[in-house]
Amino acid sequence: MNKIIMWCKRHNVPYTVENIGYNMQCVRIYTDDDIYSYTAITNQLYKVSNRNSWKVEGNCYSGVIRVYNYSDFKYLQEQNKNIDTLVNLFYLTLREGKNQDDAKQIQYQYAIDNNMLVAFDSIYNR
Repeated sequence: MNKIIMWCKRHNVPYTVENIGYNMQCVRIYTDDDIYSYTAITNQLYKVSNRNSWKVEGNCYSGVIRVYNYSDFKYLQEQNKNIDTLVNLFYLTLREGKNQDDAKQIQYQYAIDNNMLVAFDSIYNR
């Protein structure tokens, strides 16, 4: 994260550090409404991202670029996939005619069996 911040300071790019959950952070870079500055910053970030293991995501319509550490990004993707699985399991259990407490208990047991307790905790302890 410090390398990303140093890069932003070196190039005088406005940024903020954003908490994305699971004790992880990303750097959010704001460009002007000018598409040329957005393109220039994005191209420079893509050039250095492979060397530094960064994941660069951009939205040209809002002019916002998010830069993650690649390991944090992969972990976040995995947790989101686990949350989707647990939520789908909850609704499938409800469709079978069980109540919410039974569905939550089945969801909890599935989380224990498949090592998804972090995702289960993030659903119910937000």
